[in-house]
Amino acid sequence: MAHILSIEDHQKTRELLVTMLEAMGHTAESAIDGESGVEAAKSGNFDLILMDIMMPGIDGREATRQLRTAGIKLPIIA
Repeated sequence: MAHILSIEDHQKTRELLVTMLEAMGHTAESAIDGESGVEAAKSGNFDLILMDIMMPGIDGREATRQLRTAGIKLPIIA
């Protein structure tokens, strides 16, 4: 199964995503905004990122640009 990072600013959605992913047999971690998501992706060993597009501060598009600039080639689903 996959190790998945969910980057989502809404708490309920974040909790639901992690619960659903774990119920499917995946391991999941979450980040509360684009900035913490970029840091988590750089330091973690993930197979996939689920990215919210509309977040305060660094939005999903900018977070994706930063990850690609840093050489992170993981699949990112927005």
